[in-house]
Amino acid sequence: MKKVFEENRGRLSGSRLPDEVVDEAFPPCMKYCLEGLLAGRRASHMERFGLTSFLVNVGMPVEEMVQLYTSVTDFDESLTRYQIEHIAGLKGHRTKYTPPTCNTLRTHGICRNMDRICETVNHPLSYYRKKVRRLERQREQREAEPSNTTDQP
Repeated sequence: MKKVFEENRGRLSGSRLPDEVVDEAFPPCMKYCLEGLLAGRRASHMERFGLTSFLVNVGMPVEEMVQLYTSVTDFDESLTRYQIEHIAGLKGHRTKYTPPTCNTLRTHGICRNMDRICETVNHPLSYYRKKVRRLERQREQREAEPSNTTDQP
């Protein structure tokens, strides 16, 4: 049953995620966690778990995630790699974790800089899917616009 669920997860959750990580589609809460991490701010357990599980689910490779954590003062590469692989379902009980819901992130003070999309979703991955679709539509509209160049000699 678990295998069938994993195979159909994208269809059940509304749409599949893109193959490439789309940084511009990150929800404000995950941007907050990522920016803090890159700035060397000490992140709470929930921030680290939320960000890591989000990045796992949007398809960031483990190696790239490990590199993100190098600026953390208590960085330990082998421990960081193990924790990321555990969250990704590659170690331990082989459970791939999803990020906490928006309500949980709000409870832990991680929900920051809400925007209009935030008001319409209950989960960071729903935000990401919705924003990716918007970005794709905007790109398609730009490509469909007639060129402003003229064919004058």
